[in-house]
Amino acid sequence: MKTNPFSPQFGIAPTIFIGREVVLAEIQQAAKNKLSPWRNVLISAPRGYGKTALLSDLRGKFKANFVSLTMSKAFVNNLKDLLTDTARVSELGFNSGFLNGKIQFKEKQSLLSILKEALNKRDLTVFMIDEIQGCFDVLAEFAIAYQQLVQDGYNVMLLMAGLPAPIEKIMSQPNTTFLYRSKRVRLAPLNEKAVATAVTKMFKDTQKEISVEQAETFAKNTQGYTYLVQLFGYNLWQATAKKVSDKLFYQVFDETIASLPGTTFSILLKDLSPSEYEILEAMSQFEIAEAQDLVEVTKKSKQTVYNYTEKLIGTGLVERVERGKTKINIPFLRDYLNEASLQSLEQDLFE
Repeated sequence: MKTNPFSPQFGIAPTIFIGREVVLAEIQQAAKNKLSPWRNVLISAPRGYGKTALLSDLRGKFKANFVSLTMSKAFVNNLKDLLTDTARVSELGFNSGFLNGKIQFKEKQSLLSILKEALNKRDLTVFMIDEIQGCFDVLAEFAIAYQQLVQDGYNVMLLMAGLPAPIEKIMSQPNTTFLYRSKRVRLAPLNEKAVATAVTKMFKDTQKEISVEQAETFAKNTQGYTYLVQLFGYNLWQATAKKVSDKLFYQVFDETIASLPGTTFSILLKDLSPSEYEILEAMSQFEIAEAQDLVEVTKKSKQTVYNYTEKLIGTGLVERVERGKTKINIPFLRDYLNEASLQSLEQDLFE
């Protein structure tokens, strides 16, 4: 029995990476070349564009010790605990033979000293930091230690991923200016032709058939949104016995879109402040919103609208089309917000 080739699960790499081949190839090549600008990579994108899946996929692409780090105030102590407890070393991602023998850390020891004591200088170590959101002082401390490792000849790489605003914030921290020389990758919507080609291949390779026209419609309707490509693909593949019919295609697509509020939009919107949500909801009334439109709808000052719009751009939910003009960046989110706004208005009218 063939396995579904699509992967809508968080952080799990799909069988085929659509439209990210260049990024993957460049990072793989950088593993062999210490002079490559791709040795340090900052990946930014809204949620659902495949940042975590991209990092997960890299683990199997080349030989290295991959270290997945989570930033917290107790980062240094947690790192010590993990490195001194052999039963828990694997939790951090250290491979066998990674540590330089048994380590006994001092009570107060710098992060740089800890890393130097633990790392094998010659073997490649790739530090991965995903979903950067806070603890920027701790992250800055790590970045400084990492920079020193590079200067001292350690064979290390750094891959960081996060929403646009946190990525910008870490670069503005004291002593992290070297990150400006890192390779910055903003994951864009997937190319329609690449999606159609990949979908056709994934169905064919698993002995199922989707027509050229259906694959092209698939690519157009999912609008390059990585998560939606994987979710719709997964649902359509599951529902298809052998050949996709037009009736089944549109039925599954409608069901997939109907599931987005619970699977996606609630996560995208949960961290917004009431004022940010209000501006986003106002923006949903326009395909392209001008600043004055938002001022009139929300009755807020132009400066207030500008401030919250900038914050929304930092989340990746909104993009600037041109000066003073913005639009919602996530497919079908605008429709959802319009519907939610209408339901709220109807409740207010009938209460």
